[in-house]
Amino acid sequence: MNRGTVGISWLLGKDEILETIMAKFEEFLRYEKTTMVRHSFHTSFLYLLYRKDFTSLEKYFDNEDSIYVRLLVNIEKSNQELMPLLIEACDNHLIRSSAMSNKVIDTEFCCLDLYPYEIFCYLLVREKMGFETPVIPHKLMETLVATADLSLATYAPEDDVLYQKILSRLERGTHT
Repeated sequence: MNRGTVGISWLLGKDEILETIMAKFEEFLRYEKTTMVRHSFHTSFLYLLYRKDFTSLEKYFDNEDSIYVRLLVNIEKSNQELMPLLIEACDNHLIRSSAMSNKVIDTEFCCLDLYPYEIFCYLLVREKMGFETPVIPHKLMETLVATADLSLATYAPEDDVLYQKILSRLERGTHT
């Protein structure tokens, strides 16, 4: 299961996609009880966050000191108390990204790899719990990818300079 699809579907409000993915993950959990599930940190984190289940952590995580476990355990803390964990979550997101590891970088998805969807999903749940969304003082949260409006309703192709340039070249027959 692509964890980015889970996070981005959630943030875009694509509930039908999200519910389908979560149902598949639950089905997987019924049959797969090994540590393989525990290595799917992002997916387990998003699953527990989505289900608002903050009590079954040991079932999904080997390491109780994992940033994801600590975020879930501390979900009801104030923004000030939570800030060090949010900053650590940003660091963790970068460390696990293909841009910062020895993974092969797929240039088509590299910028999305830097989108901190799991942090935004966490903040969304906290917002629904009545907490204000904090400004996280971390370079990851200042990137164009992180500050982009993901709402498809706000996308205007006529204002997309790169898209218009590509269309213009295609209309002229210029492909370079």
